[in-house]
Amino acid sequence: MTAPDQTPRRNWTRLILIAVLALSLLGNALTLGALIRLRQVQTAFAVPGMDPQRLPPALRRDLMQALKSHAADLQPGLRALQTARAAFVSAATAQPYDPAAATMALTDLRASASTLMEQAQAIVLDDLATRGKTP
Repeated sequence: MTAPDQTPRRNWTRLILIAVLALSLLGNALTLGALIRLRQVQTAFAVPGMDPQRLPPALRRDLMQALKSHAADLQPGLRALQTARAAFVSAATAQPYDPAAATMALTDLRASASTLMEQAQAIVLDDLATRGKTP
């Protein structure tokens, strides 16, 4: 007797599970890479002695809440900073390179960052003053 020709059937469930696992691992790797890069950037721009983790947790929460409650006030400054940053990148990578344009773009970036910091500073100092008045 001859055995009937048996062609292997594809197990679609197994293939789908393997594909989902591969996508999940890729997503986890991308997330981990982004977190590591974020930590590197935070470390590179950290000012010694000015680590927010040094503040008591309750104060940090209150200050973050104050900044979040004024998010609408800070949005224009954040947008201006983002626009200035993009303009600087564009000027810095322009071909041919124009030093005057890069200098002007960097000056605008610094001014946008300074304006945003002044807004955030006012919010933080106001919140700290309010905390000092409340028993």
